[in-house]
Amino acid sequence: MDLLSVHRYDFHRSVVDELKEKIIARVDVLVKTLEDKKNVEKLETLLDNSFPVIKNPVLQPVVFKVLQAIPKIKDSYLKQIIDDKELYRQVPIEVKRHIWKDNQDLFSEEISPVFDEYVKEVENQLLSLSEEGMMSPMEASVLAWAPKYRRTNSATISRLSQLLGTSSRHLHDLAADFLRSTYLRKRACDHYCTLRAAMLMLAHESEAAGLAADMASREPIRKFCWLLDACMRDHQLDKKRVNELQQILDKASNSRTRSKEEWRILGDLAMLLADPFAVVTVGDSMVKLLVQCAQGESLPRKNEDLLLLLRLMALASRSMELLSNDTAKEPKMSAEVVTQFLPYMLTLLVDDELDEWKSKMEAIAKAPSDMEEAPQPAKMEHYAAHGGDQAQEEAGRQPRTALREARRQGRPRREGGRCCHGSAGHCALRPAHRQADGLIAKEARRGGLARSLPRDG
Repeated sequence: MDLLSVHRYDFHRSVVDELKEKIIARVDVLVKTLEDKKNVEKLETLLDNSFPVIKNPVLQPVVFKVLQAIPKIKDSYLKQIIDDKELYRQVPIEVKRHIWKDNQDLFSEEISPVFDEYVKEVENQLLSLSEEGMMSPMEASVLAWAPKYRRTNSATISRLSQLLGTSSRHLHDLAADFLRSTYLRKRACDHYCTLRAAMLMLAHESEAAGLAADMASREPIRKFCWLLDACMRDHQLDKKRVNELQQILDKASNSRTRSKEEWRILGDLAMLLADPFAVVTVGDSMVKLLVQCAQGESLPRKNEDLLLLLRLMALASRSMELLSNDTAKEPKMSAEVVTQFLPYMLTLLVDDELDEWKSKMEAIAKAPSDMEEAPQPAKMEHYAAHGGDQAQEEAGRQPRTALREARRQGRPRREGGRCCHGSAGHCALRPAHRQADGLIAKEARRGGLARSLPRDG
């Protein structure tokens, strides 16, 4: 090395880097075949030999790679990571998930700021609507966005997905519990309900089929959430989905003997319904059903779908009470809402429709007077030259108009070879007068008025 002018430090560093790359490549190969217990034992042995140098910046990537790949990390190693705060901040997120399973306090410290960040993100989106100048208010409204579009374009949801991962249902359950407690603690903030639905859909859309199947078998509100998500995507609640929602709701409300987890089902359903996006969808569907009642001349209380939507809205309004009290029951619907409020809403819709039709009829009635043709300047000069009026000109151009005028006023008289307006000699209107006289006589004979027409000598 001296003859080659190579420093020993550079030589040893290059050897370490080469060995490090080969070890990492070998770990990647073993990860693909973890079904073989021998490969798991190899990783555990490698971790035992490399963990003492975990604080070495050069060899630390090798230790982190092994920690990410191994299915189960020894508690002694996890404890050393927890005790060293600097090391805890440096370890990959996969290693932290092993720690969070048995340390809920650390998990709460990590995930609670994400909840608050999501609320701020949604509030900023709503406040920025007035600044959207390129789109209409409806297009720019966050409430009109598809649920999947909102999830995929949210930085906070992406961060939450990274924290929870796709392999641990336990972390998903812990996050749901923390979110419920946060929602109850910070009242009057329904954006946490939107986040609850997003977390359920994250598990549904996960690439790990095992987690999705596990959640499907144990998460009681998954189907309700998926149905609501589909309704918000289509901006309406169709008949089939409404029936499925009713079946789930009836089953959750009518169970008499329930465990603590089963009692929580109704509160979770109410929390999903309290999502502002779900409230908008249900409200729009209620208005559409009221319009159908008005068109079909039927009472709102006879529409079963409308009553179910009203039931969903009542659940949404009592979500905090149902979550805080495990023995709470579904609130009963007030008779005044069905017999007074809904008919009053129906009356308002009918009044708006009548006002709209009234405005249209008034516009149609005013249209003919606005379209009357004003006399042209050339016509006015002709009238002035002949000393006549507009009625005589129209009689020459449109004989049938002269016929109507003759019926009303009588036929104009001509004396001494003069035209009806008194000018002697040739007149351009004389042929029109003759044609009008013929039409008058023909119409008079049909109507028995021939004797009332004067005869010329």
